[in-house]
Amino acid sequence: EVAEIALTSAQGDVVTLVVDMATKLPTAQRYNQQTPFGAIPVEVRFHDYRDVDGLKISFRQELKTSVSLLTSTTTRFDINAEVDATRFAMPGSDRVVNLDDKASIEAADAKADAKADAKAP
Repeated sequence: EVAEIALTSAQGDVVTLVVDMATKLPTAQRYNQQTPFGAIPVEVRFHDYRDVDGLKISFRQELKTSVSLLTSTTTRFDINAEVDATRFAMPGSDRVVNLDDKASIEAADAKADAKADAKAP
């Protein structure tokens, strides 16, 4: 047995969440995807739930439309994984932007703006 829950955004977009009543896990979600050709119905199904640090995570998802079926498989899911700060370095720079420091972000933005202004005609 499943329950279908309609979730509506402030803009009126609706996503229907399908929940397995026995496990209380989502089995699917449905929505209309806007395209240049109009709205296309989309259904995403969730499979292969596994425990990851006390959370149930779907390791396989299928996205189905009237013209395609896309399967996504997760091979690894780490919660609060350590990430090397150098991954956040500005391209072409050895400078690292600290995303927790507003001044660091503003300085990086100002540097990027100045560089763009210098290239402008």
